[in-house]
Amino acid sequence: MVKSRFTNLVCILVTVMMIVVTVGFMFGETLGLQTVIADSAAVEKGIFSDRDLDGTWDENSAVQIDISDSSQTGGEGCYWLDGDLWIVTKGVYVLSGTLEADHQIIVEAGSAKVQLVLDGITVENSTKAPIWVKK
Repeated sequence: MVKSRFTNLVCILVTVMMIVVTVGFMFGETLGLQTVIADSAAVEKGIFSDRDLDGTWDENSAVQIDISDSSQTGGEGCYWLDGDLWIVTKGVYVLSGTLEADHQIIVEAGSAKVQLVLDGITVENSTKAPIWVKK
């Protein structure tokens, strides 16, 4: 009998919570709830520049990298180390091709602005993040 009362109480509480959540979704704006569309705190602090929010890039000044060929010399702000591509200076990097399995694209450029343009790349890594923005 005690178990039955406890079960009934839990069912009633769950039902009430579901009704509250449903009403919140249905009448959220009327109740003063707001939907977060962007990270307004980041925008207010100026973390993102107009360039960050724009998403366009200049093909003439971008560094073109075929990630299928790790034997190529990196140069221009990036280098290859043990099959991983390291990007270490600011700039726009257009990546194309297929990276060998279980290798990474690693961005470690401090506070420099780095923009990666992924031009139909294939990157697979079963143990780590295929693209790692370290810093």
